[in-house]
Amino acid sequence: MIEIMEKLTRETIINHVRDKVDLFGADLSGADLRGADLSDANLRGADLREVDLSKPIGLGHTDLRRADLREANLSNADLGGADLREADLSDAKFNARTKWPEGFNPIKKGVRRVLAFLVCLVAPRKDLYCS
Repeated sequence: MIEIMEKLTRETIINHVRDKVDLFGADLSGADLRGADLSDANLRGADLREVDLSKPIGLGHTDLRRADLREANLSNADLGGADLREADLSDAKFNARTKWPEGFNPIKKGVRRVLAFLVCLVAPRKDLYCS
């Protein structure tokens, strides 16, 4: 496993995440991780604030326990096999294509659903994110 504990660039992540990677507690805040395959990665306790995970990428079996995902863009992300226990998802954004673990309720965790601009004009709600 690779241990990386410093702030990383998108290129560094994409180049190093070929096998199971250990990013326990890493500071990835603000990183553009579109296209990175993080399947089976250990991101437990990682700082993922404002991270862009908006393209379909591998997140299957990713350990995100106690990760800070506040204000992250999770639109289109497949989190179906991810471990999100105790993760902070406050004000993260998701859309209809985001996949969640079975039984997981993103709204109860403070995640905001991104909808088309027109929907936001017609029926604004505080649990929706309108950009």
